[in-house]
Amino acid sequence: MKYRISGSGKPVIIFHGSFGGLKQAELLGHVLRHEGFQTISFSRPGYPGTDIEEGKSPKNQARLAKKILDENSLDSVDLVAYSAGGLPGIEFMKQYPESIDKAVLDSVVITSYDHPHDLGDWFFEHRIAYNSFTLKLSEQVLKASVKLFPKTVFRLVSHSQVTKSEQLDYFKRLMSTVPPITEKREGVKNDLKSLADLENPPEVNSIDVEVLLTDNREVPAVKESTDYLSSNLSNSTKKVFEQGGHTDWIDCNPEKRESVVKFLKN
Repeated sequence: MKYRISGSGKPVIIFHGSFGGLKQAELLGHVLRHEGFQTISFSRPGYPGTDIEEGKSPKNQARLAKKILDENSLDSVDLVAYSAGGLPGIEFMKQYPESIDKAVLDSVVITSYDHPHDLGDWFFEHRIAYNSFTLKLSEQVLKASVKLFPKTVFRLVSHSQVTKSEQLDYFKRLMSTVPPITEKREGVKNDLKSLADLENPPEVNSIDVEVLLTDNREVPAVKESTDYLSSNLSNSTKKVFEQGGHTDWIDCNPEKRESVVKFLKN
């Protein structure tokens, strides 16, 4: 298992999203380190540095995260989960409540994803996500598109419009963590399958951890997940941001940065 502990201060473990890995987790922790936190970034199973057999299920991925804490004698941490990192992040809170102080769930998707639900999804999963040749090709197309048409790619990926230069700067950094896609195929497939196999959203009523839910209303799957969590997590606060889309984070959104940092520090 590949992980890295950086910075000093209160520790925060980070569950990256799909097409992520260690680099994405470290990027998600960039501002937190500047704000005086120590970040624990790791590649979830199927992503570079961590074999898929280490733990396909969200429950086993949570177990791997706990192993990192145990290896480094960390009794309690804060938690940040982004996008597809939501399911294993929630499992961590359920299995190891004594190891969590606070949690931030940002743009998480934890409700059933019945794929493929349209032609675009079918093409992605069967001609890109599961195919080495098209993965290599799509990686080159992505790099060129981000360079030549960054605002268009931002709109397609984020489901939002660019309203300020900081959004685009962060988006480019986020997209730079996506390659090499071919080395992430098993992780992406597993993330898709974990969501598709859900008959119902995960049970969260037993979680008593203090949680901040951050949501951008432009993404229906995120809205559905955040609304469900808000209704079923007894100790949660929901913060809705009207713009920014699925790639919005504290690096480029001062309001979100203030909300997240204040929540974790108090």
